[in-house]
Amino acid sequence: MKRKIILFFTVLAVLCCLFALSISADEIYGDFTKEGADGKAPIFEALGYSVDPNTGSLCVEYSVDLDALDSYEAEVGKKLGFGVVVAYSGYVENGKPLDPNTAKPVGANADKIIVVNLERTAILSVRVTGLDPTQYKKELVLSLFTKTDSGVKYICDDASVEVPSTVSYHGIRGPFEVTINGITYSTDKETNPAADRVKQMNNSAAAYKSTPNANVSGAKTKARLVLIGGAAAGYDHAKEFLEYYLTGKGGTYNIDINDFLSDSGAMKSRNSAVDNALRAAESLALEGETIEIINQTEENHPMQGELSSKDWQYTVGSYFTDVDIMNLTVTVENGVKTYTASFKYIVVDFYNWNQNDYNPFLGLPSFISPSPHELYTLHAQGSAQEFLSYGEITYSNVTWTEGQKVDQISGLN
Repeated sequence: MKRKIILFFTVLAVLCCLFALSISADEIYGDFTKEGADGKAPIFEALGYSVDPNTGSLCVEYSVDLDALDSYEAEVGKKLGFGVVVAYSGYVENGKPLDPNTAKPVGANADKIIVVNLERTAILSVRVTGLDPTQYKKELVLSLFTKTDSGVKYICDDASVEVPSTVSYHGIRGPFEVTINGITYSTDKETNPAADRVKQMNNSAAAYKSTPNANVSGAKTKARLVLIGGAAAGYDHAKEFLEYYLTGKGGTYNIDINDFLSDSGAMKSRNSAVDNALRAAESLALEGETIEIINQTEENHPMQGELSSKDWQYTVGSYFTDVDIMNLTVTVENGVKTYTASFKYIVVDFYNWNQNDYNPFLGLPSFISPSPHELYTLHAQGSAQEFLSYGEITYSNVTWTEGQKVDQISGLN
């Protein structure tokens, strides 16, 4: 099946209005958008765009057939770079916005010609902002281009299109998304970020009381010895969670998030997750608007080896994190972008046991400590119950400048 991908091209531009840019027919790279590089389906297909008449914000969509693109690049023996050029007609000389060799803006007003180079990623979220809302009915020019050995080629079926008189910016083409290090963030509502955890929970529900006649008296006795015995000193959290497991209450149990983040490994994972969120915020922030960003992909973190205490390793093992961004704004002064937002950092783990692990809990002698297999059997027999552990912390009104990392921002330390 051919891979299809939607690229949302985003440009941050301050333009008064856009008029048609004249690109002659021989400049249009028809092989890409009409019959295709191999005479079959087109590689690029313009799907449309929407404009918010109140703010002038613009979203454009193209469909890209990556299989066809890969085939074409194999034929020509090189990877092609792509970009978007947006220009006000008065700033373009001789109908040529870009230098044919460098693909950089040319002319006396080159600094006012907007060029965004694009990378092929799963989702690239982009916006054109700063358009004059009173001019949204004017013709717009949004041209894909590629740089080849013979120079810049413009990729478009129609060099100019007219905006409909009534459009819904978010309703037609939203939401915006960006993927940072494999984690997807979106201005849309949460979809289903917890697929792995939901699978764990479903498996747990199916296993609960599945073997009600199992002999578990030995496992119960050893579990109680762990809780009351001095041999497990220093494992306060592991014992606390085990004790709750043995109550059979199930449901959700609170993780003391501040205590958890005092663990060096947990803090390292938090910094990584929040750094990703900072970059997502910078990508999706829109000047003049306040937006919310939802983390659409929970990230799984193992406790960080030597950085993490054995206590927390035996308590959660590995866990999922989620970072949501609230009340995000951006201001620009003297070319410097300053962002403000609140971040909610969530840690979630499903407390369960590996039925195929026969090593004693906490590494204690087997005659006083049950194995994960025995503890799992308690759940399957109905004498204990697996549960969800959850903790969250909110960092309010965090302010930073573009590119700053967690350890440089006081509100996140």
